[in-house]
Amino acid sequence: MPSTQPGSTRREPRTRGAGDILIEVSPDGKVIPGYLLDVSPHGFAIRHEFEHFVTGQEVRVVYDWGKAPARLVWVEKRGLGLAAGFRTD
Repeated sequence: MPSTQPGSTRREPRTRGAGDILIEVSPDGKVIPGYLLDVSPHGFAIRHEFEHFVTGQEVRVVYDWGKAPARLVWVEKRGLGLAAGFRTD
């Protein structure tokens, strides 16, 4: 079920996500594990433990069939961990 938070600056509705995800960080190709929190038509958010993400950073989402580009939009602390949002367009 799509949802948005009241007063949010979100441009698109989000749908709750679930499952592991891998993000390849350029330029060294390091692969970061994460957990999918939500998805939208042009992006997604993950929970992760990587402390070196930089807003605007280009990454690749690793799928079984290949890799797809994404750009980091935001990173924030959530509880004891970190969360990050990415655009895929």
